[in-house]
Amino acid sequence: MTQVGPAVPREPGAVDGGGFRDAMRLLPSGVVMVTVSVDGRPWGLTISSCCSLTADPPQLLISLFTRTVTCQEILGGGSFGISVLGADHSEVAALGAASGAAKFVDGYCDECDHRATSPRVRGAVYHLDCRLAAAHEHGDHTVIVGAVIGAERTAAEPAADPLIYFDRSYRRVGADLTAVSG
Repeated sequence: MTQVGPAVPREPGAVDGGGFRDAMRLLPSGVVMVTVSVDGRPWGLTISSCCSLTADPPQLLISLFTRTVTCQEILGGGSFGISVLGADHSEVAALGAASGAAKFVDGYCDECDHRATSPRVRGAVYHLDCRLAAAHEHGDHTVIVGAVIGAERTAAEPAADPLIYFDRSYRRVGADLTAVSG
């Protein structure tokens, strides 16, 4: 299931990691919490590297630093959850993003049987239960393909505003968004 590709050499004159991070900080992205159970307790890692892969079958992609507890739990256990965070979830998002800190999120999750389903962040915009479909190591990260086996709207109607990460801080989408056609 795990594929390890060769290291990609850096091209002469290529942008350095700092320049790349500066560019990527200006790419707004949704914020999700990847959830697993660690010692029977809900654990959550906040990421902004989550996207859909296919609708048929439903699959998504996430990218995790390989040495994180979350990545190791997914590779070892084969299942995980994705809670799409709303604008009012910045506190739990900060907890899940804290470098080197324990990421137990008991107080932020719905009560559920974590043996049957992944932990769900209370009030999340949506929650997806996933099974590991593939994993590919690239540099110090692992790209994980998750087969979506369950999807549940967990926020109250109408849809909650999503939490956005932009320019190195959490942001909220304004209610006055206008669709732009192109």
